[in-house]
Amino acid sequence: MKEKQKEVDDWISEHGRYWPPLSMFARLFEECGELSRDCVWDEEKEV
Repeated sequence: MKEKQKEVDDWISEHGRYWPPLSMFARLFEECGELSRDCVWDEEKEV
């Protein structure tokens, strides 16, 4: 596991950067909202 974490950290350091914690939290909520909207839309479509 440590090896994979280092691999991911190296890739992020090379290709970009980590987001600030609050921005990461906001992005997570945005993605969850989009996923839930799609799930509800699929259910409504089937009814």
